[in-house]
Amino acid sequence: MTVIPVIVVGGGGHASVLLDELSISGHKVLGVVDPNLSVGTKVLYSKVLGNDEYLVQYSSTQIQLVNGIGALPGKKARQAVAEELERKGYRFRSVVSSRATISDSSRIAKGAQILAGAVIQTNVEVGEDVVVNTGANIDHDCVLADNVWISPGAILCGNVTVESGVYVGAGAVVVQSVTLGTGAVIAAGSVVTKSVEANSRHHALRSRFEGRNKENTDG
Repeated sequence: MTVIPVIVVGGGGHASVLLDELSISGHKVLGVVDPNLSVGTKVLYSKVLGNDEYLVQYSSTQIQLVNGIGALPGKKARQAVAEELERKGYRFRSVVSSRATISDSSRIAKGAQILAGAVIQTNVEVGEDVVVNTGANIDHDCVLADNVWISPGAILCGNVTVESGVYVGAGAVVVQSVTLGTGAVIAAGSVVTKSVEANSRHHALRSRFEGRNKENTDG
């Protein structure tokens, strides 16, 4: 069987996590393309080959790409770069960590990334170019549309619907049967108990310490 080599697009922190997973799974990685890094710069076990123009020397059948661009709330650079390269005929492969727990009844679309410690429970649907980051938990019957980003440690309880382009911050908790509308941003540490409208932001409540203050002289 022919092994198709991989080039990782992007050279930041998320790319290094993916390079580690690709190394563990034995994939042949040619290197990294990133317009913001100098040729030869080391990214974990690989080196920067050039910018995206480096890819033109390969046909879409000679290589596969891995999307190593990270995501920030409300930013679409990751999605835009992927769509441009797909228009040129390139394909993005999925990266599924051997250290993730994934139900056999779940469905993982092309280009999705499931990282170490993530849990994907029964009947979950994961769309194209979705990232389920380190230690995130996606419980039964959740549906994640395309281009969703689930940050480390986030928890989606059962029957949550996450529409396209949603960003869920680190450690956020979304309770059961809630819908997160297209392009919504869920701040890190949020607890979401109601559906969130499209293109809106759900902010975490600041915790308040209720112990004694300095003026309290009792005792």
